[in-house]
Amino acid sequence: WMLLGATASLLLMACISVATILFAHGAYRGPEIAMRQVLGATRIRIITQLLLESSFSAVVASGLGALIAWWVLHLFLRIVPESLPQMQTVSIDLRAMGFAVALALMTVAIFSLLPALYATRASLLLGVRGSALPSTLSGSQRVRNGLIVIENTIAFALLVTSTLLLSSLVRLTNVDPGFSRQGLVSAELNLSSERYASPPQVISFYRTLLERLRSLPGVQAAAVVDSLPMTGSTEGTGYYPVGTSKIRPGEEPIARVTFVTPGYFSTMGIPLIRGRDFSAADGDQSHVIVISEGIARTHWPNEDPIGKRIGIKGAGSLSWEVIGLVPNIKDDGLAAASPLRLYLNEQEFGEKGMTVVVRASGDPGAMVSALRHEVSVLDPSLPVYNIKTVDELYNESLARNRMVTRIVGAFSVIALLLSAVGVYGVILSNLVRRTKEFGIRIAVGSNFGHIGWLLLREGALLVLLGMAAGMGVAFLASRSLGSLLFGVAGMDMPSYLAAAGVQLLVVTLGCLSLLRRITKLDPLVALRNR
Repeated sequence: WMLLGATASLLLMACISVATILFAHGAYRGPEIAMRQVLGATRIRIITQLLLESSFSAVVASGLGALIAWWVLHLFLRIVPESLPQMQTVSIDLRAMGFAVALALMTVAIFSLLPALYATRASLLLGVRGSALPSTLSGSQRVRNGLIVIENTIAFALLVTSTLLLSSLVRLTNVDPGFSRQGLVSAELNLSSERYASPPQVISFYRTLLERLRSLPGVQAAAVVDSLPMTGSTEGTGYYPVGTSKIRPGEEPIARVTFVTPGYFSTMGIPLIRGRDFSAADGDQSHVIVISEGIARTHWPNEDPIGKRIGIKGAGSLSWEVIGLVPNIKDDGLAAASPLRLYLNEQEFGEKGMTVVVRASGDPGAMVSALRHEVSVLDPSLPVYNIKTVDELYNESLARNRMVTRIVGAFSVIALLLSAVGVYGVILSNLVRRTKEFGIRIAVGSNFGHIGWLLLREGALLVLLGMAAGMGVAFLASRSLGSLLFGVAGMDMPSYLAAAGVQLLVVTLGCLSLLRRITKLDPLVALRNR
């Protein structure tokens, strides 16, 4: 929906730009159109001719647009998250091309009709003489000015939206995920064959694999976990603190249970706030557990949780002693709240489907072949799959935000340029129309600074009106962004001010080039030509 809205906004701005150009072109061709009417051409015939000229331009532009679309689509597929379904099957086929051409012709017909109607309203006698009725000129000018205001409204709304998304993305990347992601590579294993039918066999395999990995050069630490952070794949389980008031069945608090081997916290860079990590001495009957800070804050806010006991729903009367406390970590994305988490010793359970994570001192990608080799030495038939660095998992959690920010940012830049060109066209039209007036003003003593202000103030007023209306549109658009915004309010004033500054700067730079024409304006030449 965000992409569709930005595309529709850009299409509307392009149509407005075409309409303003056709308004100016119609005024320029006023004498020609009037002469055709004098010679007997009907108004319908002239309007049809003008629409056909615009349609021919639309067909040519559609062909060029198809070439650009093919290139942009390949660029788009490189930045789009792989998690979006069926994205790699998107292509430009005949149906899409036909729809685009039909839409181009329809918009040209709609936005060319009004300028054509205005162009054929001029007085025949004054048109042949090379001028137009003041009422016709002012009506056309008012419509053009209204279109420029709409253009600047859309451009400012897109600018604010992209600025909000960029601010949100910057804040999101500064969120601490709770672990150190650099230098980590992970790979998934599943010991589902008959060779690993019992938990002791599973535990023995993972223990041997970790010993071999830790002995490799460049490996700082290695561990096994059933689900890495930022994947959001761990299911929640009911639990209860032993010794507290009885919790009724079905009302137990929910925490995510993670099975880890000794050394997991040091491998992931998760600091121990209190207590200790699991050790090799903790066997399958030790019944010890490490908890996240959120659980301790919930049940023992003013007590030391070390030594407390926790029961897990479905485990009967069995309970686990708390031996360690670690910080909360992100799991459902950086913008989501950190879930409560219980860490259980893998040596006690022997889970088969696990993820091996290795911290290397050099390039973690270089560890991939070594990891595959060590697994094949222990079991050549065991597949190693889904090999990724933890940094890639982290970036995948930001992929959607980055994609939308890039797309809306690119659209806002194009919209900004279109609005600047529109304002430039209005000011240039005023300069041409008022050349005689400016020549008289200079002749009677006005300086170039005053003439420049008279020329630019109308364009500045249109920009300011568009920005004022764009604030309301941007606020409504920001409310629909939902989960794409993090730590940024819909009415974030720094974002609005930054967008306003950029738009004013671009429009000002585009219009300053017109001031050079004023300095070259010779009043005698201006009066003689007019």
